[in-house]
Amino acid sequence: MKKLHIFTFFAPALALLATPVMIAPSASAAASVTYKDFSQLTGNLDNNYAYSKIYWTDNTTITIAKAAGTSAPAGTVYDVNSEDVEFFNMRQGETFTLLIENSTASNAKGEKLDVLYKVNDIRGWEQGDNDDGTPKSSAGMQLWHHIEGTNSVDHPETGTEGVTSTHLGSGDPIFFWTNINHADALFTVQFCKKGTYNAASDSCTADTSIKNVSSTFFDFDILYTGSTPAYLERPFASNEGIFFEDSSHTIYYNRDNADRVTNMTAQIGNNGYAINTINNYYYNGIFYGNSFFVTSTNLPNGTFSYRHTGIGWGVGVIFGSVLPYQMKKPVKTVDKTSARAGENVIYTIEQEVPNNATTMPDTVTFMSLHSNYDNIPEFRNYTSLTITDTFDRNLTVPAANEITIKDETGADKTSLFTVNVSSQKVDAVATSSALDSKDFYGHIYTMIVKTTVKDPVNISPINNLARTTYTPNGGTPATLESDPIQTKIMHTVITKYVDNETGREIAPSTSRDYEHGKSYNTTAASEDDLPERYVLKETPSNASGTVESDIVVIYRYNPIHTITTRHIDDETGEPIANPTTEEYALGDKYETSPLEQLPHSYSLSGRPNNASGIVDGDVEVIYRYKKVKNPNTIDNIAKCLGGFVIVGVTLPGLTFAIKRRR
Repeated sequence: MKKLHIFTFFAPALALLATPVMIAPSASAAASVTYKDFSQLTGNLDNNYAYSKIYWTDNTTITIAKAAGTSAPAGTVYDVNSEDVEFFNMRQGETFTLLIENSTASNAKGEKLDVLYKVNDIRGWEQGDNDDGTPKSSAGMQLWHHIEGTNSVDHPETGTEGVTSTHLGSGDPIFFWTNINHADALFTVQFCKKGTYNAASDSCTADTSIKNVSSTFFDFDILYTGSTPAYLERPFASNEGIFFEDSSHTIYYNRDNADRVTNMTAQIGNNGYAINTINNYYYNGIFYGNSFFVTSTNLPNGTFSYRHTGIGWGVGVIFGSVLPYQMKKPVKTVDKTSARAGENVIYTIEQEVPNNATTMPDTVTFMSLHSNYDNIPEFRNYTSLTITDTFDRNLTVPAANEITIKDETGADKTSLFTVNVSSQKVDAVATSSALDSKDFYGHIYTMIVKTTVKDPVNISPINNLARTTYTPNGGTPATLESDPIQTKIMHTVITKYVDNETGREIAPSTSRDYEHGKSYNTTAASEDDLPERYVLKETPSNASGTVESDIVVIYRYNPIHTITTRHIDDETGEPIANPTTEEYALGDKYETSPLEQLPHSYSLSGRPNNASGIVDGDVEVIYRYKKVKNPNTIDNIAKCLGGFVIVGVTLPGLTFAIKRRR
């Protein structure tokens, strides 16, 4: 691993060159910039800025992804224990990219991000090279992983003599130094999804969830127009300039102490250089008091960009401030938007605790050295923090020891809280030892509560929201509420179609879910769904109504039975007429009758026992008929009464009447 010689590019300007010609950014872009001073900082900054912090970790590496005019080739890798990396002498038309991996940069989900730091679009106005071979117009970049600052006089806020701050390695912010020499260049910091950098295209897959970034700029020269820092409105080629090309920015600029001038206007000479700032002393080339804090919103494609113009000065930039961040409201979610009686419903209450602590006291000293903001604490903690959720009475709440709290990595952090359950109310109270620890801050804590829907229930939907109450150290208690969420309680209405005799289903059942308390209506099966020869017995009493539990509606159908009537010769068993059939439902009354017109020479033998009755299945009714004897004398049949046939027989001189039973 190659270590580079450190060359500090900061040097006081001895004289101004003639005003060069350069392309000025459009005035419309500058319109989005608003100005405030450090005295207006209250700490109520957008909470999303915490994700843009770029601090060193033990595993941070820096890779030269694309090289141009540098002292090391592409592919050179540096780690946190290496010397600072410094690159200069990039000429017009060249591009240089650093890939920063394994820093603290992350998104709202806690996923680690890579960072691309790039300089391009260099526009110089001096032609040729210096005597040492370096270009007269150039741009450069440098990364520092140590904090350094020394003043030779009493520190104006602390009164401490000879304040020195130096630290190497993890826990400190990465300092991005941009250097411009008779040139203008575009510097960008892009937040990338981990491992997506493509060397061929010199680009990555941006994490577009990064919309807001905080940054601190210092070590530059200011040209004021009245009380407005003009360098923020329009860069001038003759002095230091910073210009933000896109997005919305709020600029907090520096002020002197109250016992001196109230703003820096009087401290800046007409040539734009600090000539009398803080007893005319500067510290390590850094003009004390020349600093401003930038809040940027609506970043395009996860990228923070600015232009730097000047004639040989460096500007230091830190992404992530030691200023406190605003507490977010809790986020409550549920694993089911609808549930049934007896089912488990899991609620999560997510609370981000902002990172209001810097890991090293040196950072505070350093920031105090480089700005007049005299209220930068090392650690702004909370004296109380309680996550509360009161669950609906239709839910069974678990015991306190069944409730867990995890951080954004999934690690169990329940021990940092005291969990109390009282009736339907759950409290997770951060312990005093957790609140006093810097490690507690800068994390997302999720309380997981597994409830059960009671049976029976009496309301739907179930509405819930969570609350977080906290007290900043030295402040007043505040309460934030989550957005409400709903879980509908559902019941199932099943409709069945069954054979009333056997209980067998004769058509496909239907199932439909209804929210508790809603009305429902069912219908009989269509003819197309029913088998033949079935008839509805009656409409069930619960065919419609209001859903308060699971319901089964049964439509009962009676099968159709056949009554077959046959007419046969009693002697031969042969039919003497076509049979007739009639259909009846189970339990219906039926009645049959013999032939109204008997065939020639036939008489009814008798009425069958089942000629009428109640249908209890298919029925066959048989009417039997006998054929009359001596068909040749059938014309002599006089009559048939009471089952006897009177036959007249004529003989010469004598007539007999013979009566016989049929």
